[in-house]
Amino acid sequence: KLGLVEAKKGIGYPTIFTWIDGYIKERTDAKVGTITAMKQAAENLYDFIGKTVLINDFTQHDAEKFRTYLLNKGLAESTTRRRCKYAKQFFAQSIKARIISTNPFDSIPVAGRVNTGRRQFISRNDIQKIISACPNPQWRLIFVLARYGGIRIPSELFELTWDDILWDQKRFIVHSPKTE
Repeated sequence: KLGLVEAKKGIGYPTIFTWIDGYIKERTDAKVGTITAMKQAAENLYDFIGKTVLINDFTQHDAEKFRTYLLNKGLAESTTRRRCKYAKQFFAQSIKARIISTNPFDSIPVAGRVNTGRRQFISRNDIQKIISACPNPQWRLIFVLARYGGIRIPSELFELTWDDILWDQKRFIVHSPKTE
């Protein structure tokens, strides 16, 4: 880059799209929810920078602008941090592959944050109104399992089967992909 040595012929950098797309496809060990979250972060990155930018041309300044871009799109701080966390992961893997030497997301905050301002007590009366407003028995069941059963939607819901209902014990088994 500085003209001190002649560049090696035939060695080029992949585009951000090529690198991230390949990385996500290789992650056969990841759960469906993780892959979905990775793809969301990747799509945000492509929308911001395009699909033709080379991975080595993406700078720390670009990473800071990407964070601002997400916030300006109306994403919550915690969602923005999570998307930046995946972007940081994509670049970290390219460092491990010796494609680039520094991660442009190193100074970007990615630690999770809980927005306590969004917490709200929902009375039994309001819960009953929501149950009554559900369009069919399936939606009522989903809502009741989430509210009273405490299951995560959709990950734990999709794992439930009739065999998980322990009728004689008045219990059900919840298979959690997050804590397996």
